[in-house]
Amino acid sequence: MRDSAHRLFVEGTDDQWTIINLTKRHGIDWDDKKGPKELPLVQNTGGIDQLLETAPVAIKSYARVGVVLDADSSLQGRWSEMSKKISSIGISLPKEPEPNGTIMPGILPDSLFGIWVMPDNRGAGILEDFLSRLVPTGDQCWNFSIGATDQARLHGASFKDTALVKARIHAWLAWQEAPGRPLGAAIDAAYFNHNGPEAQAFVGWFRRLFLKAGN
Repeated sequence: MRDSAHRLFVEGTDDQWTIINLTKRHGIDWDDKKGPKELPLVQNTGGIDQLLETAPVAIKSYARVGVVLDADSSLQGRWSEMSKKISSIGISLPKEPEPNGTIMPGILPDSLFGIWVMPDNRGAGILEDFLSRLVPTGDQCWNFSIGATDQARLHGASFKDTALVKARIHAWLAWQEAPGRPLGAAIDAAYFNHNGPEAQAFVGWFRRLFLKAGN
């Protein structure tokens, strides 16, 4: 993938390849070196703390900057953390995220800064909560994975409550044609419904931030 004047920062590898492969399934060609110059370099920061530290620096350097981060247990808590970091460079976030993804002016002339808080900019959750909504409607293995994961806890499974949706997703992926694919590869293999409304909303935010006319 070529370098870019734009950046999209994420917490980890799963986020990175989920985004690349989801947008690829919506017709965005990341491999074409002559493709849209607006496509960002998607950078894995290695965690939420590093992402929060990186964002203000990047906003001062790039024409378009996006961040994708998990709400985890508190959307408002995560939003407050980001707001505090960004205020240090003179950007004031709205009181809460826009439901379809936040996009606002950056610092440089004609620049943009965007935030997507997983899963949906509305409540607590993580990347896997977002992906759970892309499981095809009526998938019986998904329903079974929910019950099986709950039963596993009765037999000594030690995952925490905060990891429940991760356990369900990975149990479900273990029963696909190629068991155990990483999240991004599972999207590439069309195990998830990339045309679901949640996916459409995210891709719409991505396009507005990076592929609209301008820089």
